Amino acid sequence: MDQGKKTDKTLPDRPLTSRDIIKYVVKFNINHFRGVFSRDDLPKKPRTIECGILNLDVSSGDGSHWVAFYKIKDKDSEIALLSLQTFNSFPNIIDAFNNRLKIEVIPSKRNKYKSHIFAFYLEEGCYEIEDINKKIAKELSQVNNKYGTQLTFSVRIDPVDFRTYIKCNGILQFNTQYSIAPVLGFKKIRCGPFHEACRSEKTANLNTINSIKVLCNIAHGSFNNQLQSHSIYEFFPSGRTGKKDSEIALLCLQSFNSFPNINENNNKFSIEIVDNENNNAPMMCYIKLEEGCYEIEDINQRVKKQIDVYNSENLTNITFDISVDPNDFRSYIKCNGVLHFEIPCSIAPVLGFEKRQYKPEYEILRSEKAANLNTINSIKVMCNIAQGSFNNHLQSHSIYEFFPSGRTGSKVIQSPPNLIYYKLNKTNIDSITVQLVDQDHKPIDNFGETLTVVLHIKRYGS
Repeated sequence: MDQGKKTDKTLPDRPLTSRDIIKYVVKFNINHFRGVFSRDDLPKKPRTIECGILNLDVSSGDGSHWVAFYKIKDKDSEIALLSLQTFNSFPNIIDAFNNRLKIEVIPSKRNKYKSHIFAFYLEEGCYEIEDINKKIAKELSQVNNKYGTQLTFSVRIDPVDFRTYIKCNGILQFNTQYSIAPVLGFKKIRCGPFHEACRSEKTANLNTINSIKVLCNIAHGSFNNQLQSHSIYEFFPSGRTGKKDSEIALLCLQSFNSFPNINENNNKFSIEIVDNENNNAPMMCYIKLEEGCYEIEDINQRVKKQIDVYNSENLTNITFDISVDPNDFRSYIKCNGVLHFEIPCSIAPVLGFEKRQYKPEYEILRSEKAANLNTINSIKVMCNIAQGSFNNHLQSHSIYEFFPSGRTGSKVIQSPPNLIYYKLNKTNIDSITVQLVDQDHKPIDNFGETLTVVLHIKRYGS
């Protein structure tokens, strides 16, 4: 997956013309596009592979509904996975790989053993942390009864950060072969005793299988490491092991698009006054915008307001105007001063300009890139009682992700067409916390706008 900037492949929330459709086809780089047609002017001869847009009205009419069509090679058939259901019984404890734990008894006056090591072996299977704890506790009880020792061991998991906590009055030899340490999130070292609960260095890794591929012998066309494969689907195992627990999904989210695109990191630039006649020391007008959610017109008004104040106080005549091209989204600036976009916390990337100086050599300056008013590329909905999602190979509380679109102040409504359920990390729910974060997992401030979230909690399989 590309970890860089994601392409926004959303269409504007308004009726589209044929010219609009062609523009977005080019923008989204759609292959084999035949064109935009009315139902009475379709091409007479189809191509082997083609796609296009058809309006159900005739060419002389006003237009009705747009319909997409796609054609593949004649006489070829395709296969796809519609559904797969089973229980999560994929083993995470494997014999001669990660199933062993050794505990060393600490010598004492009461203990007749000066030093003794007891080894515990878990049978291969699919375990939760509670299962591991019960299994070791059971074997430990038998050891204590047989040898008169008083070894104690317990492990639990934090439902928030998925770290494990171990209490043990013996020395844990996690450095042995086939150690269970990575499953519990601990390093392969000799450690302990832990009379107080000791927190693991990493999150517990109960999903030793990171990816499951569904292979079908009659399918082809997929690739694995640049080699052709019979894979038709790939997914990541999540949820608890074979247990019919409760799960949660996002039904609906409603708010207003007040997600900030101007903040303390991109809200400044300055204008140097050009004075060729008097050769005086340069004067500088510093512009700073408050944090908020802006359109280009809003930025233009705020900048002009600050320039007017500067002109009145310093008897100068700075002019400034910015607009955006609705076709290629480049911004255009007309200014009679030198634009300093190279300063720290520059607004240049938002406007599509480079971080450098721009002299008033031309009447209008055109940006090198499209204006980037969506500095938030991805919004994740986090729920503290959900588990099973991943972000950069780490477990996460994310239950939904979407891309902000539309003008500032417009209504944001997200209703997932296909509900994705995540397991709950607790059985008793006394409170639920829902939070919006950006692509870097930083909390998003929507300036006090009401956020309405509808969640669905159900029993697994119901």
